[in-house]
Amino acid sequence: MDFEAQADAIRRITQDFNVEYMAIDTTGIGQGVYQLVRQFYPNLVALNYSPDVKGRLVLKGLSVIGKGRLEFDAGWTNLAQSFMAIRKTMTASGKQVTYEASRSEETGHADLAWACLHALGNEPLEGITANDTGFMEFSN
Repeated sequence: MDFEAQADAIRRITQDFNVEYMAIDTTGIGQGVYQLVRQFYPNLVALNYSPDVKGRLVLKGLSVIGKGRLEFDAGWTNLAQSFMAIRKTMTASGKQVTYEASRSEETGHADLAWACLHALGNEPLEGITANDTGFMEFSN
């Protein structure tokens, strides 16, 4: 889809659901979508997928999953496959750890896992407390 079609699809989601947090990867072509979505969703967060951002998202995901705070339908195998597609590696310079996923027909570019990690990145580290409760629902 072109930028406008992607932004329109996101607009429809914001009309159908109570969206409290949204982030878009602006590393590459997402920059165009970001510019359009920001016009109707001003609290939009831009994420540049640097090794630091990827590391923070992956470590947060490991924390949430390791503490048993992520649940999803066991039949949703493409989410599990997407998480398993993410691998730890070194940057081209060999000086920094990063995470990457090879592109495949089954998992895309680990798109579902990265989307889930985006959402988890907005969740408090301590999880549910007396002051913060909630849930996220993904539909496929």
